[in-house]
Amino acid sequence: MKINSMPPVSKVEQYKIQRQATETQSLGKSIGTDEMNLSSDATLFSETMKAARASVSERLSGEGIDVDSVKSQIESGSYSVDEKQLAESILMLSGYYENRGNINND
Repeated sequence: MKINSMPPVSKVEQYKIQRQATETQSLGKSIGTDEMNLSSDATLFSETMKAARASVSERLSGEGIDVDSVKSQIESGSYSVDEKQLAESILMLSGYYENRGNINND
């Protein structure tokens, strides 16, 4: 009488076992090593946004505007906007007055 403790393993089963072992090893090596690569366009965009934020902060602080104060006023709902000044600024930035040839300061 012959007793086999384990049935014979087919070639397909051996391949699956070997593949699982290889995948487990490769996963073990990559754990804890996160990596991120940015394209040159994304890096340029990020640097441009940082420069723009710094420029706005410098400009506002040069005009005596405290950014943190304005932010807290907006969050609390107490910030008020001068509608006429806002409209004039929008028209100025859009080039409306340049196309019209004059500025009306009524």
